[in-house]
Amino acid sequence: MTLLFRGRCDSAIQTSVVTEGWLRSIFPLGLAFTQPGIPGLLTVIIVQGPLITCMGVFNPINATARLQRTHAGKAARVLTV
Repeated sequence: MTLLFRGRCDSAIQTSVVTEGWLRSIFPLGLAFTQPGIPGLLTVIIVQGPLITCMGVFNPINATARLQRTHAGKAARVLTV
């Protein structure tokens, strides 16, 4: 992960991206325990809540880090991808 941020982003951003990215990949494993009926519905709600929160934190921080690493002349290209 040290190659992802080349000194332009501080360690708090890197820690946040790594943590939220890791959590974002772990929470869907809870869907393997889905059962039919109300318990399954509650399992999906409990798993999807933190997953959406992690994505809501990860995506803006990741986009900011990408823009900080990009040259000013290519920022429009990064924003459209």
